[in-house]
Amino acid sequence: MYEKEGYTSEIRAEMEAGQEESMRQEKNGKEQEIKRLISKVGKIKHVFLEGRTLSVKPELTCWKCTQEGRAEENRRYHPGKLDDEQS
Repeated sequence: MYEKEGYTSEIRAEMEAGQEESMRQEKNGKEQEIKRLISKVGKIKHVFLEGRTLSVKPELTCWKCTQEGRAEENRRYHPGKLDDEQS
Protein backbone atom coordinates (compact mmCIF):
# COMPACT_ATOMS: atom_id res chain seq x y z
CA MET A 1 0.00 0.00 0.00
CA TYR A 2 2.73 2.48 0.98
CA GLU A 3 4.71 1.84 -2.23
CA LYS A 4 1.56 2.32 -4.26
CA GLU A 5 0.88 5.75 -2.66
CA GLY A 6 4.47 6.86 -3.22
CA TYR A 7 4.25 5.75 -6.81
CA THR A 8 1.06 7.71 -7.47
CA SER A 9 2.39 10.89 -5.85
CA GLU A 10 5.53 10.58 -7.98
CA ILE A 11 3.43 10.26 -11.13
CA ARG A 12 1.25 13.17 -10.02
CA ALA A 13 4.33 15.38 -9.57
CA GLU A 14 5.59 14.43 -13.03
CA MET A 15 2.19 15.16 -14.57
CA GLU A 16 2.01 18.59 -12.88
CA ALA A 17 5.52 19.45 -14.10
CA GLY A 18 4.54 18.33 -17.60
CA GLN A 19 1.41 20.47 -17.54
CA GLU A 20 3.36 23.55 -16.43
CA GLU A 21 5.90 22.99 -19.21
CA SER A 22 3.21 22.54 -21.86
CA MET A 23 1.42 25.72 -20.69
CA ARG A 24 4.71 27.63 -20.87
CA GLN A 25 5.38 26.32 -24.39
CA GLU A 26 1.84 27.18 -25.50
CA LYS A 27 2.20 30.75 -24.20
CA ASN A 28 5.57 31.17 -25.93
CA GLY A 29 4.07 29.81 -29.13
CA LYS A 30 1.22 32.34 -29.00
CA GLU A 31 3.63 35.23 -28.43
CA GLN A 32 5.83 34.10 -31.34
CA GLU A 33 2.78 33.83 -33.62
CA ILE A 34 1.66 37.35 -32.69
CA LYS A 35 5.13 38.78 -33.29
CA ARG A 36 5.27 37.02 -36.67
CA LEU A 37 1.89 38.41 -37.71
CA ILE A 38 2.83 41.90 -36.56
CA SER A 39 6.03 41.81 -38.57
CA LYS A 40 3.97 41.02 -41.66
CA VAL A 41 1.47 43.81 -41.05
CA GLY A 42 3.92 46.36 -39.63
CA LYS A 43 1.20 48.89 -38.76
CA ILE A 44 0.72 48.33 -35.05
CA LYS A 45 2.45 50.00 -32.13
CA HIS A 46 1.29 47.80 -29.26
CA VAL A 47 -0.26 44.39 -28.91
CA PHE A 48 -1.98 43.66 -25.65
CA LEU A 49 -1.64 40.03 -24.59
CA GLU A 50 -2.73 38.86 -21.15
CA GLY A 51 -1.86 42.15 -19.47
CA ARG A 52 1.52 42.53 -21.17
CA THR A 53 2.48 44.98 -23.91
CA LEU A 54 4.68 44.05 -26.83
CA SER A 55 6.12 47.13 -28.54
CA VAL A 56 6.39 46.81 -32.28
CA LYS A 57 6.59 50.02 -34.33
CA PRO A 58 6.80 53.22 -32.25
CA GLU A 59 5.77 55.49 -35.15
CA LEU A 60 2.25 54.02 -35.40
CA THR A 61 -0.59 53.76 -32.93
CA CYS A 62 -3.25 51.19 -32.13
CA TRP A 63 -6.88 51.31 -31.03
CA LYS A 64 -5.78 51.04 -27.39
CA CYS A 65 -3.86 54.32 -27.70
CA THR A 66 -7.08 55.99 -28.83
CA GLN A 67 -9.00 54.50 -25.91
CA GLU A 68 -6.37 55.89 -23.55
CA GLY A 69 -7.05 59.44 -24.75
CA ARG A 70 -4.36 59.90 -27.37
CA ALA A 71 -6.87 60.68 -30.12
CA GLU A 72 -4.76 63.36 -31.82
CA GLU A 73 -1.84 60.96 -32.14
CA ASN A 74 -4.17 58.33 -33.60
CA ARG A 75 -5.67 60.74 -36.16
CA ARG A 76 -2.20 61.76 -37.28
CA TYR A 77 -1.24 58.18 -38.14
CA HIS A 78 -4.69 57.00 -39.23
CA PRO A 79 -6.28 59.99 -40.99
CA GLY A 80 -10.05 59.84 -41.39
CA LYS A 81 -10.57 57.42 -38.50
CA LEU A 82 -12.35 58.77 -35.46
CA ASP A 83 -12.43 57.38 -31.94
CA ASP A 84 -16.07 56.26 -32.21
CA GLU A 85 -15.31 54.16 -35.31
CA GLN A 86 -13.32 51.77 -33.14
CA SER A 87 -16.36 50.60 -31.16
